[in-house]
Amino acid sequence: MSDLGLADAVAAGDWLVHHRGLEPPDLVAYAESQRGRGARISRQAAHLVRSNLWSLRESRVRLLLVLAGLPEPAPNVWVGTDHERLAIGDMVYSTWKVIVEYDGFQHLDNRSQWERDIVRLGELADAGWVVIRVTNNQLRCPRQIILRVWRALVAGGYAAPAPVIDGQWSTLFE
Repeated sequence: MSDLGLADAVAAGDWLVHHRGLEPPDLVAYAESQRGRGARISRQAAHLVRSNLWSLRESRVRLLLVLAGLPEPAPNVWVGTDHERLAIGDMVYSTWKVIVEYDGFQHLDNRSQWERDIVRLGELADAGWVVIRVTNNQLRCPRQIILRVWRALVAGGYAAPAPVIDGQWSTLFE
């Protein structure tokens, strides 16, 4: 992870945890033992790695939210009503009933996936969930994503100040 920027190093760590069965504490311990070129970024990234992120883009979206000061979403968990599970949400804010979904091209290229998405989104809306869909193209305007998520959280009862976009955040995402 030492030759990557922070956002890419975190995404790589998330990928290693999901696909190679590593645990975040193992990455932290390894990164803490490193010295030399890239060690600082590796240590910082290792502390931001989480379990259960399924794609590099999900990792990037999660990181841009968290580094702007928004709460940490729960990755890839079941959501629904008190009586039934409706879907696995990519990044879930259960307290405020907000889901952030990264939609890759498979959502367009696969007709049955597209049909399932329409039904699932309708069921989630009927159950009171707000779903914010993010595409690769929208990642070019990360401030808009943050503000959309923040507004949805506030509408759900989140009572914290607006996200903070500082120099580090801008360097990583803009």
